[in-house]
Amino acid sequence: MVITTQQFPEQAASINPVTWALTCLLHDLGTAEENLTATRMSFDIYGGIKALHVLKEFGATADQAEAAAEAIIRHEDMGVDGTITYFGQLIQLATTYDNTGIHPHVKGFEGLVHRTTRKQINEAYPRLKWCAFFSGLIKKEETIKPWCHSTHLVDFDKEIEENTLMREWE
Repeated sequence: MVITTQQFPEQAASINPVTWALTCLLHDLGTAEENLTATRMSFDIYGGIKALHVLKEFGATADQAEAAAEAIIRHEDMGVDGTITYFGQLIQLATTYDNTGIHPHVKGFEGLVHRTTRKQINEAYPRLKWCAFFSGLIKKEETIKPWCHSTHLVDFDKEIEENTLMREWE
């Protein structure tokens, strides 16, 4: 929400905060051990499909469940061609910012969230060596599924390990 209110205020009013929260909570559902090894599908794609079913089972509207699922499925698509929903773009920016602190197509990406805000968030919600954990998870997926979508992000595991933006809170 910080990214949308600070960088895209014209979009902030159109964001359904419940749908956004569900997207954030479920965006890495496919990385859970039982999900990562339950399928040959890439974690983001399988996670999006699982999220769609889970949200519908819990009574989400089709629009809400599909908006979250679409964003989850596409949250590793870091291209510059084509279009994407605002939720999709926002989850891409948020996860890339958190995991690597860099973006291949955005200059000054580290300034996306003000340093004071970044500090407050990381102190309120400790990272608990997140970068080391998530880098290991990406390596695991690429080992068991060499075709996985994560390979689209060349050296993603190394970029996560080298996240200087979040290093002081790791």
